[in-house]
Amino acid sequence: MAALKEQYVAKRKPGRPEGASDTRDMLLQSARHCFVNEEYRKVTTRSIAEYAGTNLAMIHYYFGNKENLYLTMLSETLKPFDDDLKRRLADPTNSSLAGLIRAFYKTMARFPEFPPLLMRIMQNESEVGQDYLKSILGEGILPRFNRMLHALQHNGEVAENVDIDKLQIVLLSLMVHPFAMTGYFNDHFGGQPKSQDYISLGEFVAEFAVRAVQQKS
Repeated sequence: MAALKEQYVAKRKPGRPEGASDTRDMLLQSARHCFVNEEYRKVTTRSIAEYAGTNLAMIHYYFGNKENLYLTMLSETLKPFDDDLKRRLADPTNSSLAGLIRAFYKTMARFPEFPPLLMRIMQNESEVGQDYLKSILGEGILPRFNRMLHALQHNGEVAENVDIDKLQIVLLSLMVHPFAMTGYFNDHFGGQPKSQDYISLGEFVAEFAVRAVQQKS
């Protein structure tokens, strides 16, 4: 995956613009906002820069071009959850299914519009970044998630008779789909759900999942 990222993401040029300490993060936040609300081909680097309150030169300096900015945005938004998976795999004694689910909801509650963007990319073969996203998920996050579930089964947190591959699909659905149901949540919460609403839902899903995987036939 690292090699693929190097293939896509441009290296920075020497030097650092004055007063640009937060500019890179602002551009990533702006890119996430713009790409969620518009198709990739309709988003311009000028609109991203304007939303971030900066100029086109900063996009060139930090990312090189629109595609590199887009791919970096995907990678770095998923990074906190992937890092959490790595930590849990490195220390199985300090890992739990409930903790993993809570961590996902806590991360995505900051960017509730991001999972629908991922779904849009994965469902459209012509979407820019699909191959890159497949590498992030297929070579990193999903295999680590699967290994963690096997470890939890080995430790007795998941019942022996549970099919781990099927469990992974079910858990991913429980974790991702609520973020794609914004219409329902708007009606249920009487307006746009807040971060705490998603975190609270994550607590419920975590408790539900733990009870379900411990069921024995």
